[in-house]
Amino acid sequence: MPTAENAIAVTHRNSACPAVGELWSLAGEDRHGIYLGDGLWNVLSCINDEYTLGQVTGLEPLAPGSVQPAGLHWADQFDALAEADGLRITWAEEILTYQNQGWDKIRKLRPAVTLAILR
Repeated sequence: MPTAENAIAVTHRNSACPAVGELWSLAGEDRHGIYLGDGLWNVLSCINDEYTLGQVTGLEPLAPGSVQPAGLHWADQFDALAEADGLRITWAEEILTYQNQGWDKIRKLRPAVTLAILR
């Protein structure tokens, strides 16, 4: 039986105790993150105009997000974080963009490669 010396801690759903795989709003610079356990979070970051997931420690969870990832797969996390951050992108769209950029680079290189072979 609980007493003042032996209290039972009650964890409410809105307390800052995320479960692995949950998306939460965060204090500070990163607006949302997905908890991976042991203080580690996946956050969406933009590097050289490309969005990617990055792992960060030391973040303070505020509240569970209204959007949750469908699973722990990279694409599921990317899509949920992008939606939570108000971005209009998905992992599938980002992949198509990367593929198109790669094909553009190949097309630009092709004349130079052909010319080198002919010499």
